[in-house]
Amino acid sequence: MAHPILRTAAALLLAAFVGLSAIAAAAASQLVVIEASGVEIRPGQVIEGGQTLSLPEGAKLTLIDEDGTPVRLVGPFEGPSGESSGSGEGGSLIAALAGLFAGGEGSNTTVGATREAAAEESLRLAIPDAWAIPVGRPGDYCLRPDGPNDLWRPDASEDAILTLSKLGGGWQGQQVWRRGSSRLPMPPRFPGQPEAGFLLIHGEEAAEVTLHMLPGAVRKTALRAALMAEAGCDLQAMALLDTLK
Repeated sequence: MAHPILRTAAALLLAAFVGLSAIAAAAASQLVVIEASGVEIRPGQVIEGGQTLSLPEGAKLTLIDEDGTPVRLVGPFEGPSGESSGSGEGGSLIAALAGLFAGGEGSNTTVGATREAAAEESLRLAIPDAWAIPVGRPGDYCLRPDGPNDLWRPDASEDAILTLSKLGGGWQGQQVWRRGSSRLPMPPRFPGQPEAGFLLIHGEEAAEVTLHMLPGAVRKTALRAALMAEAGCDLQAMALLDTLK
């Protein structure tokens, strides 16, 4: 049997090790900026957990920690950025959201690229929320399994036929989109799948879209936005992050 003094020493060493591990984990935690104004920090920038930040009067900073929890700071402020408990998605969430903003900035400064970025920004501000899929724009879109998931059009002045057909055949849904309504639920009996390509036709306007079904267990807004970003649903991810600012 170990001597009582040895047992006490071992317990103290174990406690010290656990404490140091916790400190190291906290020091390694990170946050990503999703909104910044009045300060020389840009959206998408990664901040180390516990890093001291200085915000002048009127400055505003919104960060997301590794658990997907928003941290909102308003100047004047002088202190640590905050730390994650480390129980969330960790670095993958931070990397996904940082990459979302990096992709929006890009290095292409041509007139065409600038116009495209401006059009995307205008569309993001125009859609009523992240779950309204704009017709006429090809690309990736994410759906929530608990719904509702809607289609959206900027001009609702006329009736139109809406057709959604699975690429390669197998399913097609069609319905009349009545004038005066800018939103339309997904067609009845829509075959929700993890990922599938569709041809979306609104009147005479057609676009190929890839629809991704998000996991039902994910409820936190920032976590959903990160999954959207990883799936290529950048427009929706940005719109969802807007609700956290």
